[in-house]
Amino acid sequence: MALKGGVTHVQTFRRRPAFRQEAADPMLCINSSHLQFANGAVGYRVL
Repeated sequence: MALKGGVTHVQTFRRRPAFRQEAADPMLCINSSHLQFANGAVGYRVL
């Protein structure tokens, strides 16, 4: 049972670093979390 306004669903996307132009460049990694709340609102965070 979710409290009013509490998080009801969580979906995350996690990937290992997988892209760079040259060997010395830092690796690019995309991580995000998507949330759905009991009141119908949605939110996301990209890390």
